[in-house]
Amino acid sequence: MSGSLSDVRVLDLADRSAALTGRILADLGADVIMVEPEDGNSIRRLAPFVAPDASAAHQYFSANKRSVVLNPSDPLFDNLAASANVVIDNGQLDHDWLIGLNPELVHCSVTPFGLDAEWRDWKATDLIACAAGGLVWLCGEPKGTPVQGGSDVSAAMAGLIAASGISVALQGAGAGVHLDVSLQEAVLMAVMQTATPSQWVWHNRIPRRPGLSQALRCADGGYVGHLVRPDRFDGFLNWAERVGIDHGMTSDDWHWAMLSAPRKDNPVSATTLALAGALTRDEFVAGALAADIVCLPVLGFDDLERTEQYVVNEQFLKVENELLGHAVAFVRSPIDGMRESIEIRRAPALGEHQALLDELGEFAPSQSHGSAPLDPARALEGLRVVDLTWVLAGPLGTRTLASFGAEVIRIESSTRPDSMRSQIGPDGTPDPDMGGLHNSVNVGKQSLSVNLGTDDGLALVKELIATADIVVNNFRPGALDRMGLGYDVLCELKPDIVLLNLPGAHRRGPWADRPSMGNILMAASGFN
Repeated sequence: MSGSLSDVRVLDLADRSAALTGRILADLGADVIMVEPEDGNSIRRLAPFVAPDASAAHQYFSANKRSVVLNPSDPLFDNLAASANVVIDNGQLDHDWLIGLNPELVHCSVTPFGLDAEWRDWKATDLIACAAGGLVWLCGEPKGTPVQGGSDVSAAMAGLIAASGISVALQGAGAGVHLDVSLQEAVLMAVMQTATPSQWVWHNRIPRRPGLSQALRCADGGYVGHLVRPDRFDGFLNWAERVGIDHGMTSDDWHWAMLSAPRKDNPVSATTLALAGALTRDEFVAGALAADIVCLPVLGFDDLERTEQYVVNEQFLKVENELLGHAVAFVRSPIDGMRESIEIRRAPALGEHQALLDELGEFAPSQSHGSAPLDPARALEGLRVVDLTWVLAGPLGTRTLASFGAEVIRIESSTRPDSMRSQIGPDGTPDPDMGGLHNSVNVGKQSLSVNLGTDDGLALVKELIATADIVVNNFRPGALDRMGLGYDVLCELKPDIVLLNLPGAHRRGPWADRPSMGNILMAASGFN
């Protein structure tokens, strides 16, 4: 396959916990070879099945990969490892032995609790990893028992982290590195917002379960996820009045929208409940979006394929599989369409590519990805990133770049401060610089306060972009163009600039230009 990793060979010996890692690398063009035992990788036996002996998990996570049956103790494995750039496993392979076979290898191990942790010999299911990582505690009703919040969250998070680490290692961290990814620690990254450690360290307070505080049951039995923000309070009141709801509030009551959980004495909660009781799910969503209020439907799997947002973006596709005699329905790759469409090949049959073992001399691993081990904190040294993101999803991504040594410069403005700067500090009062979550997602960065609404401010940011390598934003589609910083303008300033857009709900479709946030997007994706 073509792609940024088309000169990279990956040996994938991992189970379901790291299956996403190999899939992402394969989608980026790497030659990912599943090295399987005689009875196949355990992912082939995971229910549900799209056909007898055809695991749905295998069909999805093994797409774009190849398969050979080979025991690592076989001398042929030595030759295969010598031809590779990356090995992914679950800690079963000795790192020193692998590096002895190929000093240039990047070795990534995904295990429940890490290779050097006190619990390193413990086994774990997804439920156990999520419980140990704090996610289970946060799921469920506030006065109820903890519950599992979703399926295979630990594998999804670990898979993304491992793929990111491997990509960085290939670009600059040097060969011979051993990446140690823990499912438990990966889950901790997923709960950073709700379970920010500062709540306990500073205030001796355990995070409260949000429960169903942002989910409402509508008149037709459907559910919506919503959030009424203070800056959209007048639009909320006008919408309620159009529906005929007597809310009893004025614009000066916007502070009620600051509460994160419903209360009996909160008129905002009472008004949203009244709206939900008067409207169907689709009517509620349409009215909320018209008022620019964060809101999306809570979708079940029977809703997803026919929802217009997903239809417009061709989110679901069918991949022909001659082994099964019919096509298999797929969700598009998470990186599909970032720059070009990704071709999807069906998952391989067990040992389908055994012949490649006879061709090992024909593949030479690239030496262009670094040949000397470096400090991981300096892997991206020399890279300058202009960070236009705010809240969480964007800043957390650019924090990763900063952690690996990139110079990340946040562009902020006191005229529209990041909401994460409104959190309380150690002394219990709001502080724009001391909020725990703000510091968690922005550690290692620089900050430049600029008003992009002025000519001087825009000129200053353009001057900075001309010296940068990457620009990142998580605005709605078209926002950068309206600011005068569209992609064409950026390319004039720096022809080789990389622009990363992180819109909440794609660039096209009825949700594209609407406000959104993480948990509501998850509900609209069927996760909840």
